[in-house]
Amino acid sequence: MQSGYRGELYALYVLADYQHKGIGRKLVSRSVEMFLAQGMASMLVWVLVGNPRRSFYRALGGHPVGKRVTTIGGRELAEIAYGWSSLRVPALGAVKD
Repeated sequence: MQSGYRGELYALYVLADYQHKGIGRKLVSRSVEMFLAQGMASMLVWVLVGNPRRSFYRALGGHPVGKRVTTIGGRELAEIAYGWSSLRVPALGAVKD
């Protein structure tokens, strides 16, 4: 995991027919709740550079914090990490106490 981030959202897939209905945002929000309950106040997610939906994470306040190359199905693919140094932000569904 990228240094400085406690939680990692490993994978999030929403079928095309169900995108733009708030499902992804709800899944992220619930994940954030679980991280916070476990004492993890920061997180990151690795996203394929070619993923046309990676703007979703930017819209939730994620900032690019790293790059790497991973191998999937025998192919090397570039990934970018989006990170949140604090999970207590309205865009993630978690606000300050």
